[in-house]
Amino acid sequence: MSNETEVPERLYGLESKGFTDQPEVKEILGPYSNTQGSLMHFDGLPAGKAADLLKLCPPAMVGDKQNDAPSFGKMIEVGLKFGRVWFHGYMIGADREDERITLEGFYVPLDIAEAVKKEMLTEAGVRAPDEWGEQDFADVGKVNRAWWD
Repeated sequence: MSNETEVPERLYGLESKGFTDQPEVKEILGPYSNTQGSLMHFDGLPAGKAADLLKLCPPAMVGDKQNDAPSFGKMIEVGLKFGRVWFHGYMIGADREDERITLEGFYVPLDIAEAVKKEMLTEAGVRAPDEWGEQDFADVGKVNRAWWD
């Protein structure tokens, strides 16, 4: 019998604990969040802000994906390339072993929607979004919303 307490493995390794507690993470997500606690949903995060967020996260998170969606890194890459892309997703806080920030999908103006979608789907193992449809979005007007379940 050991005197050491077993520490549970974390999603991105033991050294990643607490990355969601950084003030800069909360500052980036705050204006786009609609819930608080261990699970925070966010909506309308601009591609540039998502890129800033990724710099604060464990390196392995670049490959994080919501089921068969494009990876966090791919979504940001395409979002920055086209410029007018906004993300939605969620953050799970440090009090859980599966602490993470996940992009579930994106909003894109109709004039570039098909080009953005096509580019997002070039990553290996990615399938079409579960939802892809037109809706009103903030001050932008009509957009297509992609969401992976």
